[in-house]
Amino acid sequence: MLAGMSLHPDVRAALRAAWAFSAPEPVGTRELLIALAGTDVTGEWDRVFPATFDEIDSTPEDPEPATGRYCRHVPVTDTCAVALEVAGELGTHYGLLPLPVGLVVLGLVTDRSSGASQLLAAGRSRADLLGVVQADLLRAGLPGLSLALPQALRAAGGYARPVRRPVTATPLHAVSVAAPEESRSTRTWRWLAMALIVAIVVLGLITVSLYLFGPAPTPPAPPPGPMPTEGATLALAGPHLR
Repeated sequence: MLAGMSLHPDVRAALRAAWAFSAPEPVGTRELLIALAGTDVTGEWDRVFPATFDEIDSTPEDPEPATGRYCRHVPVTDTCAVALEVAGELGTHYGLLPLPVGLVVLGLVTDRSSGASQLLAAGRSRADLLGVVQADLLRAGLPGLSLALPQALRAAGGYARPVRRPVTATPLHAVSVAAPEESRSTRTWRWLAMALIVAIVVLGLITVSLYLFGPAPTPPAPPPGPMPTEGATLALAGPHLR
């Protein structure tokens, strides 16, 4: 299903941007979520993200990171592959094709143990998270979503997992004063670099589209012919004067 999946152009651009950032590792739900926020300019992402850069980096990764599955020639984690298939099941069920950004995000957070789900669920109930994604990204309410999500997850071959929490305990002797500041700075630059990559990819797509589908250039006008001389004018007028 992943090979022929119908995706909105913003979702396809996000897949490529996430792969450019995470390579050679496969794209996970967390990386795809961040890339979607960079390619989608219509969603209210400031209302969707409750986290800072530090909280994003401390979010657990996908529970099934094994490689071997692809979407649009982009390698994805097994968790991300199931999430995209869940979005495909929802798109078929609700008649939303090609898959819009908001529906893909719903797929990414269906598995509560995925990196994307734990990132967006910080300080929120499950119902609040699904409501925010529908209102601020999808811009539409999906009736019966609470029943459709587990059905789509089963159809995609996934299953509900317990939510994993990041381990934060650190031995006292291993704590240093400078390490936290350096770690925060490194994480901040890493996520800013990903945002820059997303912007470059989007700009390149726009440039290629304008080149391929823009108006054809107007051909130059032919040069004017030589002006007739006075002798030629008289020769042409001669027969008429006789």
